[in-house]
Amino acid sequence: MTTYSFYKMSPSGNTTVLIKNKDSMDARYRALISNKILDPLHLGGEQVGVVSYLEDGTPRLDMMGGEFCGNATRSVLALLLFEDSKSLKSIGENHWECHLSVSGVNEKVKGECFRDGSKINTKVYLSTKNHVEEKLLDGYKVFVAYLSGITHVILNEPHFKFRKDNYVEFSKHVRDSLELQNESAVGLIFVQKNDNGVFINPVVWVRDTDSTYYETACGSGTAAFGIVSALNNKRDFKERIYQPSKKSIELEVRLSSDALYVESVSIGGIVDVIAKGELFLDD
Repeated sequence: MTTYSFYKMSPSGNTTVLIKNKDSMDARYRALISNKILDPLHLGGEQVGVVSYLEDGTPRLDMMGGEFCGNATRSVLALLLFEDSKSLKSIGENHWECHLSVSGVNEKVKGECFRDGSKINTKVYLSTKNHVEEKLLDGYKVFVAYLSGITHVILNEPHFKFRKDNYVEFSKHVRDSLELQNESAVGLIFVQKNDNGVFINPVVWVRDTDSTYYETACGSGTAAFGIVSALNNKRDFKERIYQPSKKSIELEVRLSSDALYVESVSIGGIVDVIAKGELFLDD
């Protein structure tokens, strides 16, 4: 039996398990270990990441499929606030910043965390090394946002409606139709707009684990929608995007002065700490 130290977090409802003792986890078995941990009869959750440190002391997050995950990155910032404040730089009252190394991206990721009483709010600045392409899917125009570590397809209603009974099959159909099979991770972001705001239903497929999940929240998918909206409308975009968890992610996209390039992208919101301790897995 192997013991792992863990935190279970809920960034905007996207339940995330963070494993701290990475050295005892064989990379070849991460997908198997992840599936065991996420089983509802075990700890449960939507995704697993492992937290370690580089030689220079930089915190490092590795997702089980090697993809990038904005919400898991936000969760690491909350973990650091609890256990490793020396990795955080104070930039104001109850306000810190940190640079992290994260799977799926080559450059370090800047993050901020805020404490408001018992609440922890974290923000992550995503890479601006991205591009958007317009493509046809089933006769309708869609936008594909290629971000560092993950690619998202923006699907607007009413042409594309999310259905819980066929999202796995439809995800494969989209990947095949748009030739995205070789991407490390592909998200489908179903977007619905009404007088109450913007709502998304995110479905994410990870190549290395060959897993497809309907997520209760998706940070990078939220960012992808904002990037597409900003570039199409040629102006900055700031909005609270509602997730299936009924919680929200605060999104801000800033463009260059000529509105041709993305200068900054950030996602933020509350991270709830659900549990911490040790979990046990049979060898």
